[in-house]
Amino acid sequence: MYEEYAEKAGFSVRLSTQNCLKSGVVDRKYLVCNREGLAKGVNKDTMNEETSENQIRTSSISRTGCMAKVKFKLNESHTKYELYDFVEEHNHTFVPPGWPNTNRRGNWRDI
Repeated sequence: MYEEYAEKAGFSVRLSTQNCLKSGVVDRKYLVCNREGLAKGVNKDTMNEETSENQIRTSSISRTGCMAKVKFKLNESHTKYELYDFVEEHNHTFVPPGWPNTNRRGNWRDI
């Protein structure tokens, strides 16, 4: 559901966090904009001969600190997930619908 919305709007989503009950059942799932969070700073010791030649993998996704997300929780009967939080605002531009690789598909698509 959120994946379809994201694809039409022009942004990607990813599974952020899952909380589990003691029984192992997933209680809460958080789906966030793919640009949520900030890029991690890279610390590289160029003075060390062993590591100075190592290349650091770069990502094609740039993090902008976007706060758009949806949160789902398991209902009391433990049969369905219910939406309990939705943040729509993005702080970045969108990709036109239909562009390749605008959506990452995962195993949470049944939400």
